Amino acid sequence: MKQYITFGQSHSHRLGDTLFDKDCVATFPALNGTQGRRLAFKIFGDKFCFHYADQPPFMEYFPRGFVEIPLDIRKAALQSLIQESEEASEEKDTRG
Repeated sequence: MKQYITFGQSHSHRLGDTLFDKDCVATFPALNGTQGRRLAFKIFGDKFCFHYADQPPFMEYFPRGFVEIPLDIRKAALQSLIQESEEASEEKDTRG
């Protein structure tokens, strides 16, 4: 499921050679909207505006169009979420 992230006027991120800002929409795949939102927070922190799951925003406001988040960044964010989930599961198991 394709995910779309927009940014506010003061939100600017450089991931490798790729710039994400108010003039573009970041795109990436995720299993569902919940995973997509968690990945967005993992990649951009709380410095993004809106998350759209499966339906892109009106593109007339984004002159640079869609910009795909680089694969290595997506993989690292997903691996981090998996690790956090495993650690939470282990912590729950030790508490009984």
